[in-house]
Amino acid sequence: MHVTDDRGRRVRLIPQQQLGTLPGASSPIPLDARARIVGEAQSLQWSRAFLPRMGLVLLILLAWGAAWVVVSARFMVSAPLPPMVKGATVALVPVLPLPPLMWWLVRSVRQRVARLVVNERYCATCGYPLGQINAAADGCTVCPECGSAWRVGPPPDR
Repeated sequence: MHVTDDRGRRVRLIPQQQLGTLPGASSPIPLDARARIVGEAQSLQWSRAFLPRMGLVLLILLAWGAAWVVVSARFMVSAPLPPMVKGATVALVPVLPLPPLMWWLVRSVRQRVARLVVNERYCATCGYPLGQINAAADGCTVCPECGSAWRVGPPPDR
């Protein structure tokens, strides 16, 4: 699972075991911060940021399916193919847009989870605390453990 850090470099997102989403897993991130991250990530599923994307995916799938219904009727009659190939085509073409659309959705959620971790002042790649590290000239705080660069905001009011 990769994300893009704030300098545009592709880095690995911290694994779920270290993020603390699985019970009993050790994590470099304290339990209270993990609880906030997980709670915010779960509320992200129903947020205004995610639902329009999901609606767009469903709309694209419906439009693709409707277009395929119209085209497949003509295809079944005119294509000089064996029945097995026609059947496989009619069954598989409607699901062709599904993998790239799901990749797009998952990628956007991963990037938001990385931002949630960084907002808690931890590196989204390794979980190293970034709160006491000074930012570079471009505003990014570079993790001394893994080298990922993140724009860490002001400390949260807690």
